[in-house]
Amino acid sequence: MDAFRQAIMPNPSNPVILDPMDAVNVDTTGTCFVTSSWCVRSPRSMAGACVGVVSLMMLLELLRRAAIDLDRAIVANAKENAGLGGSSTRAASGLALEYRPSFWEQLMRAVVHVCVVVVAYTLMLIAMSFNGYMIICIWIGAFLGFFAFRWEILRG
Repeated sequence: MDAFRQAIMPNPSNPVILDPMDAVNVDTTGTCFVTSSWCVRSPRSMAGACVGVVSLMMLLELLRRAAIDLDRAIVANAKENAGLGGSSTRAASGLALEYRPSFWEQLMRAVVHVCVVVVAYTLMLIAMSFNGYMIICIWIGAFLGFFAFRWEILRG
């Protein structure tokens, strides 16, 4: 326990007060992300890392959209197999369809879900590097990904 205290507070008689802004890193070189092999050594590699992080966040939004579209396709297929046809038939008949996906449909849903979790946790680890540029790139990717992949008709 003493080694732990010394690591977080080297001199107990003179505690170090940290400025919250010291935690945010805005270095463009010498920063490592996720693994020690992904280190930024030049401004050019930092620009590449930024493009990669924006793309990764856009991929996350695409996967979220794919999960929604997969669920819709499974329900539409179930409606067709039940003879309910399109949504106008359901509205006219007042029937609500409850459907439990088959093994293979659920397997596809689970694969998409795992992909979402892997990408989301990778982005979380990148954000926890506390590099300001990477955090901003995650925000930009979230905006662009949502704008591109979640633009759909809203029903009330």
